[in-house]
Amino acid sequence: MRRLALFDLDNTLVNLDEAFEVWAKEFAAEHGLGSEAVDWLIGLDRTGHPHRAELFRLAREHDRRGRGS
Repeated sequence: MRRLALFDLDNTLVNLDEAFEVWAKEFAAEHGLGSEAVDWLIGLDRTGHPHRAELFRLAREHDRRGRGS
């Protein structure tokens, strides 16, 4: 049996921007966040913070600032 690995390094197999936008909208809806949260998440992703741990750390900080904590 031959094995094959596909690596999409340049968005040719999967449009990662579109996939992230779909996820951001679902995440915002599940957590009762508005469209401004979707825009913020998309902007954060496009500035080069792709690692999940960093993205969610920044999102928590952003949420705390928005709540005044």
